[in-house]
Formats: sequence, structure tokens, C-alpha cells
Amino acid sequence: MQSNRFSKGLIIANAVLLVLLAGAGIGFFYGVRYADSPASVVQAAPPSGDLEALQLSYRNVAKTVLPSVVQIETVSIEERRVMRFIDPFEEFFRNRFGGKSSDSEDSSEEKQEFRARGLGSGVIIRHQDGKYYILTNYHVVKGADEVSIRLYNDKTYDVKTVGGDERSDVAVLELATKDELSVIQIGDSDQTEVGDIVLAVGSPYGFTSSVTQGIISAKGRKGPAGNVSEFIQTDASINRGNSGGALVDLYGRLIGINTWIATQTGDNAGLGFAIPVNSVIRKADSLIDNGSVAYGWLGISITDLQDDLRREMGLENRSGAFVANVFIGSPGDKGGIRPGDYIIEADGEKVKDSDMLVRLISDFRAGDQPEFRLIRNRKEITLKVEIAKRESEEAINAQNSALWPGVIVASVDDSVRSYFGLEKDAEGVAVVRIEKDSKLAVGGLRPGDIILSVNEQSIKSVTDFYNAVGQSTDKISVEYRRKGSTFFIGVKK
Repeated sequence: MQSNRFSKGLIIANAVLLVLLAGAGIGFFYGVRYADSPASVVQAAPPSGDLEALQLSYRNVAKTVLPSVVQIETVSIEERRVMRFIDPFEEFFRNRFGGKSSDSEDSSEEKQEFRARGLGSGVIIRHQDGKYYILTNYHVVKGADEVSIRLYNDKTYDVKTVGGDERSDVAVLELATKDELSVIQIGDSDQTEVGDIVLAVGSPYGFTSSVTQGIISAKGRKGPAGNVSEFIQTDASINRGNSGGALVDLYGRLIGINTWIATQTGDNAGLGFAIPVNSVIRKADSLIDNGSVAYGWLGISITDLQDDLRREMGLENRSGAFVANVFIGSPGDKGGIRPGDYIIEADGEKVKDSDMLVRLISDFRAGDQPEFRLIRNRKEITLKVEIAKRESEEAINAQNSALWPGVIVASVDDSVRSYFGLEKDAEGVAVVRIEKDSKLAVGGLRPGDIILSVNEQSIKSVTDFYNAVGQSTDKISVEYRRKGSTFFIGVKK
């Protein structure tokens, strides 16, 4: 009996010893030194000089940048009507002894204040006249009634919004304090290249002062619809709460403002985008000095051409932006730009596409007179146009009736025939879109109409249409067919 107990005890002791040895082995395999591990565990060799220098550079950048990147906390306040529970006993006594009864107006409803909280990041970019200015994204503070910032040292301040610009998604906050805060060094985003190492600094998911590392994956990326900025793409991890934070180089210089991510899950997928600092700092200066951002305005409606239309117009391998419509009386109209022109250069800079031309025009100031190089009817010409100040979006939309000619046309093919229910033998050029209240729309032209002639010139292609419209400077007559019947319109510009 004793020998059986001894055997069982020996088995248990051996099992415990094996577990301890296994634990020590696992610790050795992963290079981890446990408190009860043998003293002879091999330690990792120190990094080489180059690796150590790289690590030190990351540390120095983090120490330099973190004090100038802030967490932004917002509160948006709104009142909502909510149903109020009415105690039947309370109602009984109220009716019996006086007071507001349940059938009185709004007796079962009351207003309640809701405070929606938001989170983002920002960067201290300037100290001037005792005030610090913090750069962030417009969408971070849009609609906020209260805005505060939290620093790297956990100190908090209430701040006010100087101004914001939705088109570029830029906003500036102001903090008046005698405390000494850290201002970030501004870099040069034009000098960055794909492959450069960058660090993203911000407050993802509220984790204040987080630093992630990656590279510049691409430059000149297009952004969300309506945004006039181009973007630096990076694989440095960016998540919710990083918006408005800093993208810096290995010298700790600000080269971009982290703004959005491309994701199917809502979390980082290695596709983060930042506004280049060279673009954003001009907007910030304008907000600080004027409270708003002034954009240049040319007064044209532009688009990109499909390959088949590019071939038809003899524009193969030519990058640029196609002028579909011109606002009557606009700087472009006065300067001689016509519908059908293909702008290939603006103020000496080659135009890659319509988005780039929008950015270039936006950066011009009122009174500037840049030269535009364009192709008209397969010939290159140069025009000098004086830029005007862009009005509000509402004011521009109110002028859409002044778009000339106010239509978008396309060659008739099977898809156009099917969409508009045209005859199988229909050919030529069809109206696919027309601006409401434009002169031709008021004259009776509608989507699906087939244009036969313009100013008595036969129209067989889109090129024919724009050549004819471009030659007319003050009036236009259009012959068109609708459901087998032919109609005419004559309008003055």
C-alpha cells in the first residue's frame, strides 16, 4: 500500500518537473526570460549600429512630435422630443386637485437635451500673438457646439473654432493660453517620394498619442466626391480618431494631415490617406487670417473623356480636361474658352485630368491671369484668363441656368437606344442630360432627343456638335427629332 502511494507520488512529481521544464523550454524558444528560468538563457544580440540608429531616430521623432499632436473631443447638442411616462395615480390627483391634465398639449412629451460626443486629432501649427492654432479636419469639428483638446501630458483646454472649409476638409482651432506648448515643424510635401518612411500620430479609438509607422504608398490620389484635395496614400495604420492627426517624415516634419481610410470593415486595411501639407497649410493660413478659404473661379463645367470619344476627337495619348459647358458671363466665357475645348495646361502646369484642373483653378487668387493651353478642333491655342473669386456653392448652383449650351450629348449606340427607348435605326447624337432652366431646356429640348443640326450644320458625331457650338458666340439654332417628329429651337446666349 505504501509502495503504491510512493509510486503515485513519484509520477506526480515527474509530471510537475516535466511541466516546469516545458515552461522553461517555451520561454527559451521565444527568447523570454521567466523568473524561474535557468540563468543560462541566451539573450538576443544587441542591434547593429544601423538598426540602433534607426530605432533612435524613431524615438527622437516620437519625442519631438507627440507634444504638438492633440486629441480633439467634441460635443454636439440637440434637443429632441421624447415620450414621457405618465403615472396614472399622479394623473388622478392632478385632475382631482388641479394642474395640467394628460390631455393638455404636450403632456406626454417633453424636450430632452442630447449630447453627441465625437473624437479626432489635431496638430499645433502656429503660435502668434499669444494664441496657438490647431489644424484638423473639417469633418472632425463640423456641427460641434463644444470643442476641447487633450495634450500629450494629459492637460485639457477648451478651444474655439476659427473656421472650416468643407471643400478641402480643413479646419483651424484657436487656443489662448500663457502655457508654453509645442509647435510642429512644417515640412515640404512636394519633396516626398513613394517609399519614404513616415509616422502617423493621433488618437485612434481614443488611444491618445499613438504612433504608427509605414511608408508613402502613392501620391496624387483622388479623394471622396466633392473634395478638392489630392492625397498622400500610406500604409501606416490609421483608424477612427486619427482624422486631423499628423503624418510626419523621419525628421519629425509635418508632411500631411491624416484624413480618411479606404476599408470594407471600418478598420485599417493598409489604405490611409493624408492631405499634403503644402496644400493644407495655405488653406489654414487663409482661415486664420480671414476666417474662410477663398477659391479661384473660372466658370466652366469640365469632365474626363471616354477612350472612344478621345479617339473621335483626335486626343489619343493627350491628358487634359474637357470643357462641356461654360457659364455665360464668367471669366472663362469672357476669356474666350468655349464648350468643346480640351485644356491641357494651366499656368505652365500640365493637366492630368479634370480633378487636377479643379485643384489648380481653386488655388488661383482673384485677379490672377494664368495662361491656359488648350486644343480646339485639333489645333492648340493659348488664352490668358483673369480669375474671379469663387462664390458659395448655393450661389453657383443658382447660376446653372446660365450654363452654355447646358447639355451633355453622346453618340447613339445600343445602350443609349435602350435607355431612352429610341427607334432601332436611330443614329447620330442624343441629349443624355440637360441642365434645368438652361436656355435650350426652356426652349423645349429634352433628354433622349436626337440632334440633327446646329446652326444648319449637320451633326453626325459629338465632335460635330461641339465644333458647331464652339463657333457660335451669341446664338444657336438646333434641329432635333423626338418620336419621329422634327422640331427647331432658336435661342440667344
